[in-house]
Formats: sequence, C-alpha cells, structure tokens
Amino acid sequence: MADISGHKTRDSGIELLRIVAMFLVLVSHYINGSLGGGFCYVQTGSVNELILYLLECISICAVNIFVLITGYYLSGKKEINVRKPLDLFVRCLVFLAVYSVVISIVQKEVISFDSINNGILPNYWFIIIYSVIYILSPYINKAIAACSDKQLGILVLLMFVFFSLIPILLNSISFYSYRMFSWANPVGGGRDNAAQVINFAGLYTAGAFLRRIDEKVSDLKIYKPVLGLIVVIIIDLAWVLFDKTVYKEVLVQFALHNPLIIAEAVLLFVIFRKLNIRNNKVINRVSGAAFTVYITHLFFIRLFSIEDHVRSSPLIMLGHIILFCMLLYLAGMVINELYGLVNRPFYNLLKRKTDRV
Repeated sequence: MADISGHKTRDSGIELLRIVAMFLVLVSHYINGSLGGGFCYVQTGSVNELILYLLECISICAVNIFVLITGYYLSGKKEINVRKPLDLFVRCLVFLAVYSVVISIVQKEVISFDSINNGILPNYWFIIIYSVIYILSPYINKAIAACSDKQLGILVLLMFVFFSLIPILLNSISFYSYRMFSWANPVGGGRDNAAQVINFAGLYTAGAFLRRIDEKVSDLKIYKPVLGLIVVIIIDLAWVLFDKTVYKEVLVQFALHNPLIIAEAVLLFVIFRKLNIRNNKVINRVSGAAFTVYITHLFFIRLFSIEDHVRSSPLIMLGHIILFCMLLYLAGMVINELYGLVNRPFYNLLKRKTDRV
C-alpha cells in the first residue's frame, strides 16, 4: 500500500527521512510539557534542560518535513485518491476504539468520551490539517502548474515572507516591547489551525518547488546543507537560551512557522534527497508505518517513567529517549502490520467502490 501521498515508486532516501521525521516527533513529544512532560520535570538550569532544548530545536521541524515530502511527491499529480485520508481517519477511530476497550478493562472503568476528547484527540491536529491540504492539493497543483520555475520560486519566497518571516518578527517585537501588533500579522497569532493550514500550504508549495529544481539540488555539495543545518540549529538554540535567561520564557522559537524551523525542514530534505537510496524494501516497509506510529504512540507515553529519567544523569536520559523512540516505533510497526492483515479485505472492497477524484 502506498503512503497517503499516493506515491508508489519511492525514493528510499526520502522514505528514510520520513522515518527520521517520525522519530523526531517522538522526541518532541517526550520533551513536550503536556505530553511526555520532559520540560515540566527537568531541573531548571541543569545540563539535562540544555540537552532537551537542543533536542527540541532539532525535532520541532518534524511535521514540516512530512508536508514538504507530500508537496514534493504529490504536486505533479492531477488527481487524488479519496481513500487515503479516509483510511487515515478510519485508523484513528479503530485504534481509539481498541485503546478505549483495553483501558476500560484494565482500569475496570469505562473510559469517557471527554477523557479522549480532551486528552488524545487534540494531539491529532496534524492529521486534520494534513488531510485538508491533501484534499485541496489538486487545486493547489493547478496553480503550481501554471507557474514557471521563476514564478514558483517567487511565490514560495512571498509565502515565506508573509506567512513566516513577518509573523515571527511581529510576535517577537510584541514579546520584547510588551506591545501588541497582532493587527498587522497576516496569520494572526500563528498558533491556531487556520494559521497552520496557511503554513502547510506554503510548505507544500515549497516541496513542489524543490521537485522543480531537483537537478540543482542533486548537484549541490552535501556539506553545504549539512553546515547550514548546524548553523540554523545553533542560532535557534542561542535564541532560546537568550529568552530563557533574560525573559524566563520561550515564545516563538519552537513555532512551526518560525523561519529557522522551516529552514531546518528544507535542509534536512535536501540532505536526505542527496543520499540517493533507490527502492530499499526494508526502508520503504518501515516508513509505511509512520502514520500508524503517529496515531498510536500517544497511547503508550504514560508507560515510560519520563519524570524519573529527565532528572537522572544526561547519559541515562539520552538512553531513555532512544529506547522510548525505538519501542514506540516498533509498537507502531506491529500494530500497522496487524491492522493491514485485518483491514485488507475491507480496503479492497472500498477500493472497488470508490473512484479517483
């Protein structure tokens, strides 16, 4: 089965990036104060806190990478397969139903809808917005196809300026000056779902542009994007530490539309595109489980003693993060295979009854 982008003959370098992006999501959720709780539990001013900030600077670009990959693969298509987002939503419902039954049996108490609605479902925001971009993609593709390479490059630049650079600058000015400039922000506060749709539309278009300039990307020396990635991460980390030290909080450094975070996603894409790994069946099989890992990993986070480990030595904490990511990805792969076995007859029936849009 192809991934949601509908791409079947896959560049395994990009599929490897998809795996890495999912691992970065897991790292970010380990750190996230409302999910794994790393930032809540770590001791302020400790080496572990510095490591977590560094890891967050690296991992926060993960969902942007997924959208870039989709834009790269899907932008050349004139039609989409409506089964793809439908299958994604069905997975969510099935996994949530199984999870609810298991938890109810273990706890000997029926899990409430409010518990799921307030606890797990808000973290599926990416799936909702990603599906919206997927459904809109044929119309976005028509606009992209009407552009020359130069025009598309200008469009990507303008979207970057208006939907990334200006919003972050205005948010930063507001933060440092204690004055509100949201009236001038093209995407408002930049944190709601509408703003993320705009951000993802820009990333999708950037992915399409990367496809247009694929030959130039292939000719690029790999040390250049690697060096660029290191510089961007250092700048973002320095910015984080400055705000944390002076203002005692971090505002925009981890925003998905932060120009530095977008740059990280693009640079990682370029690096993995240059790996030129062709049709590796193992990589392709593992990457196919990425979305299932995304859906199911939230069920298992509470099983890990994150609080204890972020307060231990840096090596123990890093080891725990690696183990956390590997076990959750492995669990997602197993669930994905089982789901595929059970779902295949229903999927084939749906395939016969649905047409391409």
